[in-house]
Amino acid sequence: DHTLPFVVPVGTTATVWIRLEDNNDTSLYETDSFTITVNAAPDIDFIEGTILELCDDNTDGFAVFNLTTVGNTITATIPGLTISYYTSQTDAEAGAGAIINPNAYTNTSNPQIIWVRAVNANGCYGISWITFQVNPLPEFNEPDDLVVCDDNFDGTVVWDLTVQTPEILVDVLDEISYYTSQSYAQNGLPLNSIINPEAYTNTT
Repeated sequence: DHTLPFVVPVGTTATVWIRLEDNNDTSLYETDSFTITVNAAPDIDFIEGTILELCDDNTDGFAVFNLTTVGNTITATIPGLTISYYTSQTDAEAGAGAIINPNAYTNTSNPQIIWVRAVNANGCYGISWITFQVNPLPEFNEPDDLVVCDDNFDGTVVWDLTVQTPEILVDVLDEISYYTSQSYAQNGLPLNSIINPEAYTNTT
């Protein structure tokens, strides 16, 4: 029935035959054929809505993001794709105006949606989106120093550092940990934190 759509399943090839008849004599005709191949577009919806978060170190609402981490996540699941990134859905659909520095892209608004386009070897593409979020640094109060007397003259005291916690925290939901150096605190590795801040013995 030529009035119905001709459906070709994804991943298959169909042959279509044509017949061309003479307008005055239908016994005169030629036949030929062509093929229709339907290739699957890559489905990258599994990244949709992913939030990339960075801290706002200078309180300006902007940060430098590495978009290629998203691309690596996609190609680890679906190898062989070419990934590009866009600031609008229209550009992503057209494949025009891709972000030229995806490994060091500074957001232009906060939050910001970024569109991702993945193209396979057949030239078929799929798009999805992620969100950039630049979060403010936690507020805190500068605590008073802890001072006690060295009753046994050995230069060491067992300290309960957690007595400072209520004084430091502005938001009680923030998490606090204690370190023996500024570099350890900046890195924030749990391995370098003071394991038992309720009973810490100073070393100097």
